[in-house]
Amino acid sequence: MNSKLFGSIVIGSWFLLMISIILMNQTKEAYSKPANVITADFQVITDRIGINNSIYIDGDYATFANATHALGFYLSGNFIVSNLNQADYVISRRKQFNPCLLTPHNSVMFLFDNPCQDVRNTNRKRPQ
Repeated sequence: MNSKLFGSIVIGSWFLLMISIILMNQTKEAYSKPANVITADFQVITDRIGINNSIYIDGDYATFANATHALGFYLSGNFIVSNLNQADYVISRRKQFNPCLLTPHNSVMFLFDNPCQDVRNTNRKRPQ
């Protein structure tokens, strides 16, 4: 094989590889954006509640955070309860779940005080 043909094949292969890598990265980025929003929301939530709290999930626990059992990861150190009356907090995708919204700037996952009480006038300690 002559060297010009070989060089052309190598350069062409390198360009195909680069195009493939760029397209794959764009695809991965598109899939990761929703997860990044959820992760950011849960960071705000966990900063607010700390650990050792009981949390009611307004939705299906297994798929609530767009991944099977992601809540166990995001809320480690806390307790998920199935009875709303036993919960210190509620996490919902519905921003209007109750009037005691604690994370008004979140995008898709919202934290609520439970039972709903005016958090400005409560004796209950809240992590800062």
